[in-house]
Amino acid sequence: MFCVINFVELLTKFVEQPREILRAKILKNRQPILIAFAACLALLVSFGDVAIKILYDDRYIQAAWMLPILALGIWPRVLCNTGIESALFAIGKIQYPAFGQFLRFLWTSIGLWVGFSTAGLLGAIVAVALNDLGFYAAISYGLCREGLNSLMQDLQATILLSVLLAAVLSARYFLGFGLPIDLLLQKYS
Repeated sequence: MFCVINFVELLTKFVEQPREILRAKILKNRQPILIAFAACLALLVSFGDVAIKILYDDRYIQAAWMLPILALGIWPRVLCNTGIESALFAIGKIQYPAFGQFLRFLWTSIGLWVGFSTAGLLGAIVAVALNDLGFYAAISYGLCREGLNSLMQDLQATILLSVLLAAVLSARYFLGFGLPIDLLLQKYS
């Protein structure tokens, strides 16, 4: 919450400028942050299982396959929290984040039940990992309506994350270290 407040305070200084200028400033400052997050997230998804195995004993071995799935689910929230969501607060359009929170609540409430009912623990984990998609959709819709669209930058950053993930996971696999979800694959094979 501290970061959101600081972004809002910073953005309120530029709120009176035309939306194109405000948008350009946000996107310019946001790009290196997204690149850094994509690299860090690719590493966490690719090696989160190793961290679990090192840090915890065998009682927590199932967390080794859960962490990469949950970590990947952070991405929509990263896209929102890197300054762009704060722009909606700065211009006084809080209805979009509020609706996004409502969608997250609905998704979590219904998604956990449906996910667990249909696929057990894996379904519940996937439901939690996907719970920020509705929030992201509400924020993106609000940004588009208010002339602060960031969809192209979000797409580019998501492609970068996908390429980094593919490269790191491929290297890991071809070096003989398997995949971070090997325990899950063994369970269902």
